[in-house]
This record gives sequence, C-alpha cells and structure tokens, in this order.
Amino acid sequence: MTSLNNQLKPTLTLEPAFQSLCTVQDYHRMSELGILNSDERTELIAGKITLMTAKGTRHVTTLRLLGTAEDELLAEQTVFVTTHDHIQLDDFLELEPDLAIGIE
Repeated sequence: MTSLNNQLKPTLTLEPAFQSLCTVQDYHRMSELGILNSDERTELIAGKITLMTAKGTRHVTTLRLLGTAEDELLAEQTVFVTTHDHIQLDDFLELEPDLAIGIE
C-alpha cells in the first residue's frame, strides 16, 4: 500500500516574471549565429519564435499547382504571386505564408 506522503509530492511551476520578445533583427541574428537550427522551419509571430510543421509532398504539389493557376488567372493584373517567401509585417512579425498574392 502506498503511503500518503508518496502520493502528495509537491510540484513547483516557475512562471517567468519577464518574457523578452524577439525583434525581426534578433531573429535573423540568431539564425546567422546558428542558434536557430537551419533544419527547423520557424516563423516569428508577435515576437515569439514558432516552429512550423514540415511540408509534405501533397502540400508542396498542391501549392505549386495553386501558384501556377493564380499566375495565369492574374496575368493581366498588377499583382505578384509568391510561395513560401518570408514577409516582414512589423518589427515583431515575420511570416512564411504558403501562398501570398501582392498588389502593386
């Protein structure tokens, strides 16, 4: 039989008193210094480094077909279509969207 002392072990959770947010400049520097693993796909969202899921074959194929179709549909427009390119929206946000359509 287990004693009551073994069942009630205290746990300690430490909450950070201060959390530092990364700027896009910090994020790029960490990548240059090798702090971020180049094999891992990441994005900077609201100053926090976020791991992205891996791209599968079906995902890549669908995205290429979609990008090609968008290029053809928007050929007469003043727009550009890009896939998996980094987009910096402010000092704390740099995304890598699957597909982006830009209007010039």
